[in-house]
Amino acid sequence: MSFLQIEHAVYEPFSKEWLVGIGIFSIYLLIVVAASKLLNKSQRAVFEKVWGGALIALLIGKHFHLVQENLWNFMDNLELHLCGFSRMLSILLLAFGVRWAFYPLFFWGIVGGFYSLLTPELTSGETHTCLLNIMLFMAELSLSHFIISLFTECVLEDGPG
Repeated sequence: MSFLQIEHAVYEPFSKEWLVGIGIFSIYLLIVVAASKLLNKSQRAVFEKVWGGALIALLIGKHFHLVQENLWNFMDNLELHLCGFSRMLSILLLAFGVRWAFYPLFFWGIVGGFYSLLTPELTSGETHTCLLNIMLFMAELSLSHFIISLFTECVLEDGPG
């Protein structure tokens, strides 16, 4: 493992990789919106927990993959940046029901997730697993606040708590 920074891979809009990422995002969106519409309230609560658990597994799997590919380093892979904080907030919100996490995610997710979908950047090396991970994460960041509002009727007017 190295302490040197890995060269970032930036995908141009409408490139093959970008279109694959938008496809991944679209499938993710369809699954989660369908679940929010088809499941009853108790089933949605379980789905929310399972979704949060899947995000935890994705985060852990990402780090295992990077170590296996010898791409993990402190500079690029510690989650000490806005995307990393957003990921942790999504996990807190979905897996553990921490509702105050909804509010920063609402504002960060709309702008940050949309921008990241338009201009995806792989900061951990250019592998298919990294591309899948970043697209799932951008979908998570873009959608978690929206889906939580569908699932639980959590809205900004309710106030924290």
